[in-house]
Amino acid sequence: MAGTDFLTNLVNMRHFLEIAEIAFQRMKINRGQLAIIMLDIDHFKNVNDQYGHQAGDEVLSAVASRIKKSLREADIAGRYGGEEFIILLLNTPSENCFHVAERIRQAVAQPAYQIDQTVISVTISLGLACINPDQPLPLDALINCADQAMYMAKHQGRNCVVAWTENEQALDPDPTP
Repeated sequence: MAGTDFLTNLVNMRHFLEIAEIAFQRMKINRGQLAIIMLDIDHFKNVNDQYGHQAGDEVLSAVASRIKKSLREADIAGRYGGEEFIILLLNTPSENCFHVAERIRQAVAQPAYQIDQTVISVTISLGLACINPDQPLPLDALINCADQAMYMAKHQGRNCVVAWTENEQALDPDPTP
């Protein structure tokens, strides 16, 4: 229970990072595939403001459930904090990772969520970063790349998936001073 987020039943951030570090070390030895997906519920503050925090909690729980159902058993989904989630894809070729992220995006968006008598629609923005076995980044850098890509998805209008590339490495996801 100590490694599980009470609201979403996903692994919490601390436990996720422990699991991811072990997987990362194995990937380096076996030269396998590893990818990180960061995602954030678009305009989630509006859900809490308009429908209340209890409805917001129910949406978070339902989103987590749809994320989990969109993954293979070997993949790990965690709550990163607030309305942000993080996913570790193991042994998934990089060309398939985008399809997994898109499947998650679609699963979260449709159908809308029925909370009591209210129908709530939400979308998510996703950032994807795949490891290059020939030039592996440290795990924290890979997570940062996925986070940057997620912010790029938000800047591109939300409700989409952006895959990190080395060209985006220098972009500042939050240009405010």
